[in-house]
Amino acid sequence: MVLERIVRETSLTEGDARNVIITLRNLILECARMGTGLDLGDIFSLRVNVPSKMEENEKDVCAKSLKAPRLTLTWKESVRKALKELQVDVDNPARKKGKKPESSATEPKGEGSEEHPGPVVR
Repeated sequence: MVLERIVRETSLTEGDARNVIITLRNLILECARMGTGLDLGDIFSLRVNVPSKMEENEKDVCAKSLKAPRLTLTWKESVRKALKELQVDVDNPARKKGKKPESSATEPKGEGSEEHPGPVVR
């Protein structure tokens, strides 16, 4: 999908766009291996983070105290702004005031039943 859109919206050929994506992947892998960061302009930045376990005594701190390294992605301002402006509606029939009349006692009335289907995101 991304490849087709890049080809459609730019003057790059499919081969050129594919090479850009492969090079980006290689840059991310290189940064992960070397423990360095990567800045993609106004899109996002990546950095390697190595969390550690809390040790009670300073003398207990060693390589085993370190957890698995992770890549931390930080969105740039334009993306954060777009996410803040995103509008989401939730249609939750259980919160509506007008409830249906009682049905027979043998029907399930928990979440997932006809009476309480659960929240619906649209």
